[in-house]
Amino acid sequence: MIFPKKLENAIITVKNKLPESDPFSDTTQIQQSKLDALMEIVNFVKQMNYIKRPRVKEKFSFFLRSKYDYQETATHFGTSRNSIDVMVSRVSRQIESLVGKETIDMILQEKVSEALRVFRSGILNESAKGFFLPEAAKYLPEPKYRMFNSLEECSSEIRFLNVLTEHGMKNMIEGCDQEKLAHILYLISDNSKKMIEGVSDDKVLQSYFENGHHSREKVAIEREALLKLFNGEFSMTDIGEHISNKYQVEKALDEVRRQHIFHDAGSGLELASKEG
Repeated sequence: MIFPKKLENAIITVKNKLPESDPFSDTTQIQQSKLDALMEIVNFVKQMNYIKRPRVKEKFSFFLRSKYDYQETATHFGTSRNSIDVMVSRVSRQIESLVGKETIDMILQEKVSEALRVFRSGILNESAKGFFLPEAAKYLPEPKYRMFNSLEECSSEIRFLNVLTEHGMKNMIEGCDQEKLAHILYLISDNSKKMIEGVSDDKVLQSYFENGHHSREKVAIEREALLKLFNGEFSMTDIGEHISNKYQVEKALDEVRRQHIFHDAGSGLELASKEG
């Protein structure tokens, strides 16, 4: 089934599930959110910015208006049905690759937010994809022109987006202490896990432990806190509010400090019992 027809069928399905009354019910809100998401995709399909050749755009637009009538489209443009079939299939695959193969199904399965992230990431124009790091770009909103008095009103957002570029990230990384970065990356690596488990071949680290400079237990504490931080476990409060990056890092470091204190206290008690 071509993508536009699949999209139309999904819209019909959702509309049929919309209650005729009680607009404030949970069911109505869920179905309406699905419909809104599907219509956002419809608007993208209708704009046809993904078609570069004017003649192809003209043919595909007529095909959609004709309610997917291949023969009528072929007759109108004085070409064969087969050529229209090939054109429609190619454009349909192109749309699906941009929107996402599973996006419509995700919307119907009530995964609307996730589906819209996939969709909005896929439809970023080629210039935007060339500028921003892909993993960050997928969380950006749909491009829309808005009336602002001056671009200066968007200065903080521009600074933020500039960080998401390859050169922006490169500059930030180069501005950090490279040895400290390397240390952090080691702590979250598989090598760190092997070291904690005592199966590492790193002789230098082994000597650190043997000479009492550090301990496997403390490394494990630091590794665990970093993994929780980078997995987003410190990113929300208990009531679902977002936490600033600065405070997330503070929470991770505070957890390390508390665990170190417990570890040192336990080691002191163990040593005292042995001496006694």
